[in-house]
This record gives sequence, C-alpha cells and structure tokens, in this order.
Amino acid sequence: MATKKVKVLRVISRKDKFRRAGHEFGAHPKNVPLDTLSAEQLAAIQGDPNLVVVEAEVVIDEDGNVVEAPQAVLVDAEGRLREWATELNAQANALTVREDQVKAREEAVAAAETALAEREAGLAAREAAVGQAAAKAAGKGGK
Repeated sequence: MATKKVKVLRVISRKDKFRRAGHEFGAHPKNVPLDTLSAEQLAAIQGDPNLVVVEAEVVIDEDGNVVEAPQAVLVDAEGRLREWATELNAQANALTVREDQVKAREEAVAAAETALAEREAGLAAREAAVGQAAAKAAGKGGK
C-alpha cells in the first residue's frame, strides 16, 4: 500500500457536528489534506470561529487514513486545539452572560420609559385640570 507525507489541517469543532467548506467537523480532530482544499475552503475553515485549526504534517495511505504522524506534533497540536476550544467555550459562556445582562438592562430601560410616559401623561392631565380650574376661576372672578 502506497503512502505519502502530506500537510493537513487538523480541525476540531466547538460543536458536536459542524459543517464548513464541504467538510463535517466534530469534537475529535479531523485531518484535511491542504492540497485538497481550494483557497476559499481554506479561508472559510481557518476563519471560522467555531473551528480550531492547526497545520500538521502526517503520512497517509491511499484512502486518506493517517498511517504515521509525528507524535510530538500531534500531541502539541491536540493540546493547543483543546486549549483553544476551552478558551472559545469560556468566551461563548461570557458572551451569553453579557447578552443576558444587556437584555435585562434593555427590559429595565423599557420599563422606566413606560413609567416615565405614564408620569408625563399624569402631569399633562393635572396641568390641563389646573388650567381649566384657573380659567373657571378667572371667569367667575371677572363677573
């Protein structure tokens, strides 16, 4: 069986299943030979924040299965991928918390605006009543 050394993208997804550039990625690293990707596919995979991507060099067989990979590179790459995935998850969690805070503030502002509009309407009604009373009093005082 023939083998060859190829450069690959070693990719992990933050989600269980995630598709990008015609490939499906998951929590386990997937090796995608660089020479099989168009420039657009490469840019899409490397630029997607849902994916953690590291370049590595491996030996594959005719079916594309990894036969040999420098263990140090893979261990290092997998370690970095997992660190990045953990960082991305932490950032996603922080973003969710921040979004919830923003939503709560939006709701508080909307409630305050409603209360203010009600107070302004009440004041306008009082001003109108005072104006009518003053007009009535002026009308009686002039007779």
